[in-house]
Amino acid sequence: PQDGEYYPSVNIVVISRSPGYSTLDEVAEAEDALERMYPTAGYELLSRTKTTVGGIEALVDDSIDNEPAYGKWRYIQMLLVKDKFVWVVTCAAEFDDFKHYEDDFYGAVRSLRILQ
Repeated sequence: PQDGEYYPSVNIVVISRSPGYSTLDEVAEAEDALERMYPTAGYELLSRTKTTVGGIEALVDDSIDNEPAYGKWRYIQMLLVKDKFVWVVTCAAEFDDFKHYEDDFYGAVRSLRILQ
């Protein structure tokens, strides 16, 4: 906690895969298509790395977003598909603070283990 809030943030979201999206590449393409349909003016994908997390193929994105109401932020986001679910781990910090948390963020997204 910092100043009564939790900062920086780490979020884990698990969603059901949509029909027709069974592979990691298909899910990533759907996410990219959504970004193209509803672009954020300040969004920039810095890198996308295909890796393995907990023995499962995953994508790790490093991106920047600059929303007028929130300012410039940087994100590390990991996406993987297991069975009928998509797992997304997102780590975020304000752009200028990111350098203080980068190693921890990469460690957090790569430490996910799905037990069942």
